[in-house]
Formats: sequence, C-alpha cells, structure tokens
Amino acid sequence: MNQVSAVSGAAHADARRSAECAGPVRTLDPYSVLVPLREGADGSPLFLMPHGGFTSRGYRSLARLLRPDQPVYCFEPVDSNGRVLVDVTVTEQADCYLKVLRGVQPCGPYYLGGLSGGGLIAWEIAARLRDSGDEVGLVVMFDTYARSCLPVRELPWRALSVFAWYVRYQVLLDVKKPKWYKMVRNRAGQFTNILERNTVAELLVKARGKLVAFFVGRPHRASVREVSAANDDADNRHIRKRYAQSLLEDRLGEAEQVATLLPGRFTWLDRLALGLLKRSFPFYARVYASSCSVAALRSLPAGHRLRAPRSGGIWRSYTPPPFDGNVLLFHASRQPPGTVDDPALGWREFARGRLDIIDVDGDHTSIVKSRFAADRLQEHLDRNRPEARNPAL
Repeated sequence: MNQVSAVSGAAHADARRSAECAGPVRTLDPYSVLVPLREGADGSPLFLMPHGGFTSRGYRSLARLLRPDQPVYCFEPVDSNGRVLVDVTVTEQADCYLKVLRGVQPCGPYYLGGLSGGGLIAWEIAARLRDSGDEVGLVVMFDTYARSCLPVRELPWRALSVFAWYVRYQVLLDVKKPKWYKMVRNRAGQFTNILERNTVAELLVKARGKLVAFFVGRPHRASVREVSAANDDADNRHIRKRYAQSLLEDRLGEAEQVATLLPGRFTWLDRLALGLLKRSFPFYARVYASSCSVAALRSLPAGHRLRAPRSGGIWRSYTPPPFDGNVLLFHASRQPPGTVDDPALGWREFARGRLDIIDVDGDHTSIVKSRFAADRLQEHLDRNRPEARNPAL
C-alpha cells in the first residue's frame, strides 16, 4: 500500500493509540467486518461502507468495473456469528470501522465511500481522520442525502408528480412492452445476478455438479460449506427485508400521526400517492412519507406541543459535521417523486472543500453498477493521489 512517510508525530501516534485501545462496539465483530473485494495490488485502497444491511455483494459490480490494480475493501456490520446487523448507528459503526481501517492502512491518504447511508459513515470517518491530522484523499458518496427528509412540493403538485411517475415508469414502460421482451430481460437480470454472486471458480464447481447429476443420474450433494453459505445468505436477505419493511411502517405511521394533527394537510391525494409508491417502490414511499411529515410539522403553530414520532431508522438523528476535504457525489437521475430535486442533495451546507457532482442515469441503488460511474470514480481516485497532485514526489 502507498503510505506517505511525511505523516508522523506524537499527536498522530497518541490519537491512533487511543483509537486502538477502544473496545468493540456493541455486538459488532471487529475481525469480520472487513471484506476484501480486490486486494494484493499496490496503491491506496478504496474503503466502501454499508447501508441498511447492504452487504459487500452489492459493491462487487463496482469493484469489478474499476481498474484491476485498484484495491477495494468493504465493511459489513456483522456479529460474531456472521449475521448482518441493521440497527447500528452511524457513530457506532464509525467507531468500529475506524479501528479496523487503521490496522489495514496506518497512514493516509484515505479513500472512503458508500451508497446512501454508507456515505454518511464515510463522511463521519473522514471528518474524524481530518480532526486527528490524517490525510483524506477523497470521500465518495452514491446518492447520499445530507438530511434524512428531503424537501417536498406543495399539494397538489407533489401528489400529481407521483401519479405522473407511476403512469410513466410503472404503466407505460411496463405494460406496452411485449411478453418476450420481459422474459428476456428477466433472464438477463437473473444471469447478471448469478455472475455478481459467484466467482468463476464457484460457477465451474456448480456446473460440474450439474453435469454429474445429469449424466450419472444422481443428485449432486452440496458441501457443508456451500449449504452453510446459502443458509447465511437467506438469513441476511430475510433480515434486510424485515428491516426495510419496519422502516416503511415507521414512516407511514409518522405520516398518519401528523395527518390527525393537521386534518387538511394529508388529503386523499397524499394517501393515494403513498399507496402507489408503497406498491411500486418502497424506498420512494419511505422518503415521501417522511418528507411529508416534516413539511406538515413545520406548519404547526409555534406553541403547539407534539408528541415525538417514532424514530423511523438509525439515520434520522445524525447531523454531518463540516468537512474541508475533496468530496465526489454521484447524483441519481431518478429521484423520489414529489420531492424537490437538489443536485447537491443538501451537502453544500457541510462541504467546506471541493464538491464535485456527477449525474448518473439510474435510481438510488442501480448507480453503483453503472460503468459510467465507475469510470468517473477511477478518474477522481487517480486525480487525488499524492503523485498526481505533487508530480515532483
């Protein structure tokens, strides 16, 4: 790994020693949270952060699209049994990941990134590193919102925008397509998913088992390791699905609570829009419900006492600290309907250094699989390396 020899001093050593002496965070296992997606190459690695049970497999496409000599690591919030944890706060994950990160790369520059809430963890770690005197080369965020609640349009325009989005993407672009096109696209998606979840060696082993079962006439007996891995994946998928459903229920519960306080605010338009979003895209439904709740609460009288709504997730109480380093923000072109689209996603208030914004065609989760985004990311990683900034070194 590329280490800058100029980074030294007693202050840095004391800060690093105090971080290493910190105990484990809640039930996180500090020895199993780091997953190498690509290692063994020279150069400063890129550390990617998780979000809401988003495991390292979600970043495999991104790591595969980067340059072959670019090391990539991903953190996972797991316990000692390998089960994914989804209720760990940003600061708690930053405490654990920072300790592991310093063990892998003792000196900067550090390159951090993440999708959605993972970008908040990367931001928190980067701010702590800069406060301790370490160098942060780049912070990469994929469609990460600085605030958990986005500004929404006024009624009836926000509900009408949801109806227009639903008709365009869910009706016209889906119903008018022929059946054979849907089948081909579904098979292509399944094939892509298989390639992302398995290496070439694993695919060859599975193909050999299928051939043996076909010609010999007896079923292929999977190894204990394969069965255990499949069971762990099924458990983690169930945990992530249950977590997403609980988030949706909390956001809708907050919306219902505010609707009782303001009878004229949440009309049948908002209720119908929430129903369409819940049916088609739960993530958009969560953002829409939470944003509508905040907009309604701001219009309450100043002396009105309100019972605090449910938290609705671990990201709601986090406020990003100011950061004066280089930041790269990928902005998804398909934002939640009914909200006010801000290309900076609220980060101009906290980014005191250089903020580069790149628009990517896709939705909230698909942009990490975009070749265009991977190429722009590699360009910024190369541009922010010490040898690129200081050719004389």
